[in-house]
Amino acid sequence: MVDTVEQTFILSGNREIPFTYLASLSAKWAAMKDKAPSVQGKIKCFLTGVKGFQYKQRTKFELRVYIDDGSLISEMLIDHHVVLKGIGHSPEEVTAALASSDKKKVSDMKETLKQFQSFLVNFEGTMLVQLNEASSVPIAIDMNQGCPAPDAWLLLRRLKSSNFAQPQQHPIMDPIELSP
Repeated sequence: MVDTVEQTFILSGNREIPFTYLASLSAKWAAMKDKAPSVQGKIKCFLTGVKGFQYKQRTKFELRVYIDDGSLISEMLIDHHVVLKGIGHSPEEVTAALASSDKKKVSDMKETLKQFQSFLVNFEGTMLVQLNEASSVPIAIDMNQGCPAPDAWLLLRRLKSSNFAQPQQHPIMDPIELSP
């Protein structure tokens, strides 16, 4: 019974706000692959590492990271626009600034990259994630540090309404007397 209810909950798309697990989103994608070009969901996670960051001789950033959302530790691609927003410069601008003969430009760009690196190292928050056939890994199309209060309240309400939050009734057990 619980498996059926949980499966319905995972695949329904209803009540997944404020966020879901990547494992649930993957199950939803597997069930909907033939019906939809992609699925999206918000997950709460923290970034555990960077697999690779490519920007030289490119028009788009490619940032691959590892995240942990409590259900999976997964590789994820951070969308170019999210990285662009975080750094504030295009890959061409980053490459040009780092190759510049102007030491101030180089220093400023290194500081910008350090600030973005610090954001990644300390990231614990929510990501809007998309799964689609074009990418072999999930894609983070938005990242927000922390957890907004409205999302936390919605999660608490969801937990209170679930069977997991209900106190379990256990019979009081009589102690076993071991003395002779």
